[in-house]
Amino acid sequence: MEIISTHIHADFDALASMAAAAKLYPKARLLFPGSQERNVREFLQETKFPLRAERLRGFPLDAIA
Repeated sequence: MEIISTHIHADFDALASMAAAAKLYPKARLLFPGSQERNVREFLQETKFPLRAERLRGFPLDAIA
């Protein structure tokens, strides 16, 4: 399994980097390892952003090669 991740307290630069990496690796799963900045969190909740990112909690870490 391929994942695309970023740093804790993700900002818009981190989100943009994840979006760009998702274009290069379309089968990869996006993972936020921790919290996002409030404005990023609100943006993801209020818009129809085309990428679906998952949270670390509940993520199957043993499936990562």
